[in-house]
This record gives sequence, C-alpha cells and structure tokens, in this order.
Amino acid sequence: MKTIFSTLLVCCTLHAYTQTFRPVLVADINAVKYDSMTGNAMPSFVAVFNDRLIFSAWDDTATHLYACDKQERITKYKYNIDSTNAPWYMHPHYAAQLGDTLYYTQDFDLLQEERRLYAWNGIDSPRNLLADRPDIEDPTEPLAIDGKIIFTARNPTTWDYQLWQYTPATGSLDNLGAGGYYKTWYKDKLYFTRPMGGTGDELYAFDLATRTATLVFSVPPNPSGTGIYELTVVNDKLFFVVKRADILQLYSYNGSGTAVQCTDIAGAFGSSYTLFRRPFFAHFNGSIYLPVQQGSTASIWAYHIATGAAKEVLTFPFDYTNIGGIIPYRDKLVIGIAQSYHYGLMLFAPQTGAYEVMPPPAGTQIFGSYNPTVFNDMLYFSAYDDVYGWELFRYDDVKRNIPEEITLYPNPANTHTYIRTGSVKEQTLSAVITDVAGRKVYGKLLGTYPAGTHDIEIPLQHVAAGMYILSVFEKNKGKVLTTKLVKL
Repeated sequence: MKTIFSTLLVCCTLHAYTQTFRPVLVADINAVKYDSMTGNAMPSFVAVFNDRLIFSAWDDTATHLYACDKQERITKYKYNIDSTNAPWYMHPHYAAQLGDTLYYTQDFDLLQEERRLYAWNGIDSPRNLLADRPDIEDPTEPLAIDGKIIFTARNPTTWDYQLWQYTPATGSLDNLGAGGYYKTWYKDKLYFTRPMGGTGDELYAFDLATRTATLVFSVPPNPSGTGIYELTVVNDKLFFVVKRADILQLYSYNGSGTAVQCTDIAGAFGSSYTLFRRPFFAHFNGSIYLPVQQGSTASIWAYHIATGAAKEVLTFPFDYTNIGGIIPYRDKLVIGIAQSYHYGLMLFAPQTGAYEVMPPPAGTQIFGSYNPTVFNDMLYFSAYDDVYGWELFRYDDVKRNIPEEITLYPNPANTHTYIRTGSVKEQTLSAVITDVAGRKVYGKLLGTYPAGTHDIEIPLQHVAAGMYILSVFEKNKGKVLTTKLVKL
C-alpha cells in the first residue's frame, strides 16, 4: 500500500459544515505506525453478517478475519491455510449471505492477482470453495438466489467471463454460460452487463430456469470508451448508467419493452479507484445521485425520479479530482473522493448543500479514509493516520453529541446523589460505595442503559454522615469513575 504523507484538501462551491465531529479508533489491529508499515494492510470490509461487521486485516504475519459487534467488541478468526501466502484484500460489496454462511471473494496473492471464493459460517476457518477448480479463475460478485450462490468467474484458457452456480446442499459447481458484471436480481431474472469487444457493452436478462440470456440493451463501441455501469432497483424499476464516449446517461427499465433514457449529461463517468469502486451511484430521498467527471472537474448530479429533473448539486472545481462511489448515511451522502493518491470521505447534505471532508481523529495530522460501511446506524471505515497506521475507525455525527463522561451530583449530598452518564452506546453499570477504611457500605447493579444521557439515583438514607469513595463500573470497560463522596 502507498503511504499518505499529506492531508486531503477539497474546495467546493457550497457552504461547508461548521461542526467538529471527528472519527474515533475502534480496532487497533497491530499498532504498526506510519513510519513502519511492514506487514500491515488496511482493514477491508466484506459485509454485515449475523448482526456483526465483518472485515479482514493483514497483521505482521498473516491475514485474519475480524468481527465487530454493536458494543464494538472485536473477535479475531484465523485462516487455516497451508501456504506461504495469505489472503489479502476483501472486496467491499462482493459478499452474499445464504442461511448462516457468508460467501465472499478475496485476493489471495496480490502480485499474481489471484482471487478466491470463500464460505464462512462465523465460527470455523473460512473454506476456499475453488481449491480443486483450476478452470475457475478470478471469481467475483456472489449473489444469493433461490438457495444457491451465483457468481462470475473467468475461464483461464479463453479469458471469457462466465456465470457459475454453487449449490451448498450438494457442494456442486455448475457453469451456467456466458456472464458479466454488476449482477442484480430483478423480476425473477438475473441482469448483468457484459463487455463484448467489437460490439460494445451489452445488458442481458438471464433466466436461471432455462439458462438462456436475452439482450436488453446494447451500447456500440467507441474509441473514447463506452460502458454500462451499476444496476440497481428503485421503485420497481431497474436503473443503470451508460457511458457513451463523453456523454453520461441514466436509463430505467421496467422488465419488458425498451429501456427509457432518464437524463443525458455531457461528461465522462468518474473514478477508476478500486478502493471506492462500488456502488457507483446512490438512491436517496427520491433521487438518484451520480458521480460525473467533466474534463478535469468532478461533480455530483441528482436525478429526481418523480419529476424527471436532473441538475448538478455539488462541484469540485480543481483539477484531477475523482469521485469513487456514494452511499447514504442518515440524512447525508458519503462520497469517496481522491486527488492523486490522497483519498478521503466527504459528507454531503443534499437538503442544505452543506458538506465537509471528514477531519482526522483528534491528535493526528495525516488521514486517509476508505471503504465506508453503515453498521448499527453509524459509519465505519478503514483509515490511515500518523498515529495508529491502518486501522478501523467510526464516525458518528449524532450520537457523538452525547458526552463520553460520567459525573456525580450533588456532592456533598444528603438523602441521595445522582450519577450522570453519557455514552454513544449501550452501557451496563454497577456502583460501589466504600468508607475510608475500604469497607463496602453500598453495592448494586444499576442496570443496562441505552445510548444517551441518563441520571441514575443512588439512595444515601442508610449511609452515615462522613467521607466515602464511590466507584462506578461498566460491564465491558471495568471501572469508569472513582470519586470522593461527602454525605451530610
């Protein structure tokens, strides 16, 4: 990986946020710092699986799977692979859950660009499903459909991409025929795009029962480049993006007849940065938001589905800026941005036009953030900074308004005192009061409290007047407060 040695600077034509929320560290995988990057590959996201965020990271010796639960407790799982190489990069959004098993693709040998398809039950070591199949190469984009896993893979002899079907009940692998990318299940058919060389890019509808493909849309080849990107279903219609030389178009398709052009933008499609590559566009509050590259300027366009109106809503007015993907997060859009090798995340509020580039964590100067994933109503991502190296971080622009603190009032107190606690996540608290000799005069499990600020009463009617020590314990953190308490 390339080390980042300067901060990301982004200028836009709209008003910026004034809030000061900062990312916080969630998982320090191996504490390798910015001046010693040996063996530390960034956490890369796979999916939310069985109510946990699953990611992989390469520490000093090997790759491991990690699971982060809603209390941000991290569990580490080791790959059981007899090899001098180790799995490296998990592809975001290239995962599917079927039953209690997660199916995902991951690069195995970075130099040889080898990719494998794994199955993981959340307990044992992941299984490589293609260990004995040299005829199946570079698997990608698994989908769970009708109790089976459908994925795209390359034939190593012909270099032709084909659809494959894995049946967990029998362990069988079946070749379904010609395949492609950006697979989406819509109205009982599998839709995918396929580059056809001399005839350009084409969109197909594939019937799994008959194993036949029907051409839906074709883009003629052009020396300046063509392509069909990203398929998504919104309001019972299939939307996709078409690039024709220097024109970007959005189309919709209702499952029959001819695809309808929604908008036409004079600009080239943005970003080839794989770290941000999916999804290319986002559906948010009745509009589809598209990244657009127009010459040396990158921008965001919005297409309002009900009215059919399209307009530019955010512009990056400096050269060589790329936008690599958009995901919704609460009332904002998270946008992957890049300039040269400087990557970052932008938070954009379409309702107000406000934006901000995500700032570095407190105490750090260098920061590059990747692969945003929404989990437990918060934003998680891998990031690099000059204090921790490549690690897992969280950004929360609502719950972080709650102070991470615990205080006591009134103090001195007479008949009762209160513990005021604030936290961004659920807490289970207990309290103990001891006298100056260390004898316990009060002890109680206070209970479990959701994220937020809470005032918890501690009765003192049966405690004699004098000086005491009050200690508060949190189930996952241990002691979180020790303070003197004066009983009047």
